[in-house]
Amino acid sequence: MVGEIETIVGGPSTPCQVLIAVNKEPPTKKLHVDHSITFKESDLEGVKTPHQDPLVISAGIGDPCYNVKRILVDNGSSVDVLFYSTFLSMGLSREKLQPAAGPLYGFDNRPVRVEGTITLPVVLGEFPRQVEHPILFIVVKSESAYNAIFGRPLQTIFGVVASIPHLKLKFPTPSGIGIVRGDQQVAQSCYLRQAQDLQNEDTPQRASPVEDLMYVSLSEEHPSRTVQIGSLLSDTEKKKYIDFLRTNQDVFAWSSADMPGINPEVIMHSLKINPAYKPVIQKKQNFALERQLAIEQEVDKLLKSRFIREVHYPAWLANVVMVRKTNGTWRMCVDYTDLNKACPKDSFPLPRIDQLVDATFGHQMLSFMDAYSGYNQI
Repeated sequence: MVGEIETIVGGPSTPCQVLIAVNKEPPTKKLHVDHSITFKESDLEGVKTPHQDPLVISAGIGDPCYNVKRILVDNGSSVDVLFYSTFLSMGLSREKLQPAAGPLYGFDNRPVRVEGTITLPVVLGEFPRQVEHPILFIVVKSESAYNAIFGRPLQTIFGVVASIPHLKLKFPTPSGIGIVRGDQQVAQSCYLRQAQDLQNEDTPQRASPVEDLMYVSLSEEHPSRTVQIGSLLSDTEKKKYIDFLRTNQDVFAWSSADMPGINPEVIMHSLKINPAYKPVIQKKQNFALERQLAIEQEVDKLLKSRFIREVHYPAWLANVVMVRKTNGTWRMCVDYTDLNKACPKDSFPLPRIDQLVDATFGHQMLSFMDAYSGYNQI
């Protein structure tokens, strides 16, 4: 406390006298805080030189505050990034995310999946040279060795000056210059992991789901009739989708008997064969015993389901082709190579997968339907 204000007395009874409360303690001089930022040889203490390591730090993020490690300080990033795995580890839910204003592109100019945006408090430094500011993060669902990226916006707000040779951040605070030291060992391990991930991206591999799926039974009478939904959905979203699926479970086919087909009076497909092409009769192909049994089982199933019927085509004859599935069973196809040559090309084919994926941009939810023996329905 600088001083004390006594009660002011006087008033109309003493019009010629004015009493003023006076501070009895002399005013203290305001201390000058040096905010100049420099890096000296002493700042290299603990840093193994020479090096080309990135600056990786720890900082407090969120309310309640979490000490988040493995944060990359990147002057080349135009946004501040919080990876989705870190977002979940902080106990945050998708309901707190706000829609992103536009797409985000990586160094290779490819779009990055953005879940949304969120504003969180960030604390840099140690008391008393500590400062806190709210930061707008872009939440990204992507594999990374880092938990977050501090880009140019955060560095501008904090007035950060970074030195890669010294692996340090310095920034002004009311009590002087705050310092955050980078962890050189963590930086090296993150760099090696990130380089390994990039190398694996160049290796062709089968795509994997972005999240684990959970099975949901749609019928108490038939518990084996299940569908899958994303495990990262909120409880409200899970209940909403499960109720919707159970209400409309009659649209799903669980066996061939559940697909009675479409009445030909509704729609019928016919082949437009070019009459200039000569019909082709393929030579009968012999199959090994295992494939022959699989063919007989598949034909019996299709006959029983009334998907096919026995007919005689003396003009066009084609062999079946057996293809091994990933689960070890057989898929029976028909070699329509010759017949396709005699049919005109379709000017409006089915959409390509990349077109379908591009069409999902801006939508938060995407549903997939696995067509049971879908080639029988086309």
